[in-house]
Parts: sequence; structure tokens; C-alpha cells
Amino acid sequence: MVVRILVGLLAFAGCGAELADDGQKQTLTPDAGLTRDAAIDGSPIDARPCPGVKDPGGTCFILVTGPAVAAEAEAGCIARGGHLATIKNAQENATVTALVSTTASAFLGANDLVVEGTFRWPDGAPLTYTNWRSGEPNNGGTGATYQEDCVVIQGLLGGVWDDRPCAPPPAGAGTYAYVCSY
Repeated sequence: MVVRILVGLLAFAGCGAELADDGQKQTLTPDAGLTRDAAIDGSPIDARPCPGVKDPGGTCFILVTGPAVAAEAEAGCIARGGHLATIKNAQENATVTALVSTTASAFLGANDLVVEGTFRWPDGAPLTYTNWRSGEPNNGGTGATYQEDCVVIQGLLGGVWDDRPCAPPPAGAGTYAYVCSY
């Protein structure tokens, strides 16, 4: 019983509690400023393993060969603990380009489903970095009979982006590999 009380007091004291000792108060602070606990004092650390490629910034990118329509691709990414990939800068684009280098086209997370011509990432953030192929986005081009509302990265063309259908039609379009990120 005495051991349990001592263990409880020691655990309580380590949390910055005030302890009374013969009428004198003593305030204990965790680590007394000697160390830094990254999980509390800094950015959270994602301890999940990355089965794909980890960017120098810490983002994990995973290529899924699919093919899938955009909604299925997003559901697949959510099941892996992420979303369709968000690319924030040239370094991330280079990382994803290396990942998809032998893939014709793979969905990224951006789309303009809400407002035509205004592409956003899955969290609603605007695109602050883009790598559109020349002439893109073009919503299918002049006279197109279908919408191109989703974004793909083209590995065989060096990582440029193109707007494409999120699902068929037309025949042969709208199903691609996809890249997840977390």
C-alpha cells in the first residue's frame, strides 16, 4: 500500500504539481526547461510507416496503380489514412514525379468540381503551386462534350499536370492510377 502511494505521489509530482513539505510549498515543473518534448512543444510527429516515398518535408506519398475513378481513389486514400495527394511546392512535385515516373497519369487531389476553373485541394485550400502542362487546364478543349474537373500528374511527361474527367465518359478516360498523401 505504501509503495502505491509513493508511486502515485511521484507521478503526480512530475506533472508540475505543488507538494507540501513541512508547511513549505515546492513547485515542480516538467523537465525544468532542460529538454523539449516534440509531441507537446512542437509539431506532432507522424509515426506511421510510409509504404511509398517520404518527401524531405515529411509528407508520405503512395502510388496506387488502380485504375479507379476519382471518388474511388479518394476513398482508397482515406482507407490508407490520407487523401488524394496535395502538392504544395516544386520539391513535392519532384518527389511525386519520381514516384509516378513510369505511370502515364495518376490522380492528384485537386479538382474544380465546386467552381469551374477554380481548382482546390481536398481540404478546400487553393492551389498555391501548380505544374500545368502547356495549354492546361482546358476543360477538354474547344467543343468538348464532357467536363475535365480532376487533376492528374503525368509521370511519362516529367510530372506535368493535366485536367481530366473524374469518371467516364468519354470511353477510355476518367479511370487512372492515383497518389495518396499523409
